[in-house]
Amino acid sequence: MGRNLDDLQALASEARNRGARGFEALETERAGLTWVTRGRNIDRSEGSEQSLTVRVWVEDGRRGVAHGNPERQSELLAHAFVDATSAPKDPHGGPVRPGGAPPRGLGIDDPRHDQLTEEDRVDVLVSNQRAAVKEQGPVIAGPFLYRESRELRRFVSNRGASWESRSTLYEASGEVTLATAAGPIRLSDRVAGRSFSATACLPFGAMLGRRAAALIPDAAIAPSGPIRVLLPPRAVAPILSWLATAFTHQHLVDGDTLLSRVPLGQPLFHRRLHIVDDGLAPGGLRTRAFDDRGVVPEPMPILREGCVAGRYLDPETARTLDARPTGHTDGETLRPSNLQLNGGTRSIHALLGEQDQMVFEVDALETSGFDLATGQFDVVVNGVLHERHKTLGAWRGVHLFGDIVTALQQVAAASSDTDRILDVDAPGLFLDGLSVRA
Repeated sequence: MGRNLDDLQALASEARNRGARGFEALETERAGLTWVTRGRNIDRSEGSEQSLTVRVWVEDGRRGVAHGNPERQSELLAHAFVDATSAPKDPHGGPVRPGGAPPRGLGIDDPRHDQLTEEDRVDVLVSNQRAAVKEQGPVIAGPFLYRESRELRRFVSNRGASWESRSTLYEASGEVTLATAAGPIRLSDRVAGRSFSATACLPFGAMLGRRAAALIPDAAIAPSGPIRVLLPPRAVAPILSWLATAFTHQHLVDGDTLLSRVPLGQPLFHRRLHIVDDGLAPGGLRTRAFDDRGVVPEPMPILREGCVAGRYLDPETARTLDARPTGHTDGETLRPSNLQLNGGTRSIHALLGEQDQMVFEVDALETSGFDLATGQFDVVVNGVLHERHKTLGAWRGVHLFGDIVTALQQVAAASSDTDRILDVDAPGLFLDGLSVRA
């Protein structure tokens, strides 16, 4: 489009001339490529999009917002002024005063991007799909997908911010289907990173094949009742992402999530649990030089020794508390960034050998069946039953249920081996307080 920061600065001047007390603009350009396997064919597609979000503040802190095509920036500004006329008064409204320029060297823009060939990209698909069916058993692989995008973000405000950042994102995903007497079981995985090498080097296809093969032999023991559960990193990570959404100031004030079950400052989970949110982690999947309000994020603990230790703040809420916004604004909501859960001192393999009871290792799980208000959940999972280092067989289509708060209060062990699963660095967790049924 040939646009730059000068175009947004000109829009800021136009807003000031029209009487705005405050002004912010965020412009985003994104271009992407996608390859998908369909049988023996590989389909390629590409696309691009541009967007501009304009915010203006008028008298009494009333705010107007407009979103649309950057080529219509003056029209968007006019819409924002109209929107402000019916907005409520807000004594804490206004743009953020920047505390400093965004840091450099975050590793979110891959210098190799322009040297990549189509052969490089397709090889990620083909090699992983082939690896997924090398294991023995009735496993069918596909579809597999590779996607990459490059994003340019510009931000300007009348409080002195004039910033630009570039970032790349590479994603690969795949699915395998295991044929069983009870019906097909589908397993999937997705890897992503800011550099091509970080994504291309992850053998997720081979891992999918091994996961499917592990589910073939039946366990002679029927699933019933309480059992110690091993959640590997790929099962811990979605729980942490889901749980982190409760750590907003509004949720803590309203007391409408499971975090309100104990008074703030008192341990809610096991004291060995410590979660840090680091929006500046080099190469992190959700690392950003600045959020959608121009705030540079700062690493912060949200859980310390089992106690709530931090909360996500937007600029307006931060002003009411005389605090700094945390840099997690995404559109009009707050979104956690890169999460890290501390691990233990022993590997999963070593910990399995030390257990004095049978352990059900869950393959993966989804959090759509989790209730953020109560902590209750009932989800269908697949997994493998262990007795120390002996594998007793697989349980498929089992209901895993209980209270996640109770389970996270009963952490029998946390592993030392951690994996970065998308936006979460997670160890494996051995948990009590959960039950299974067929």
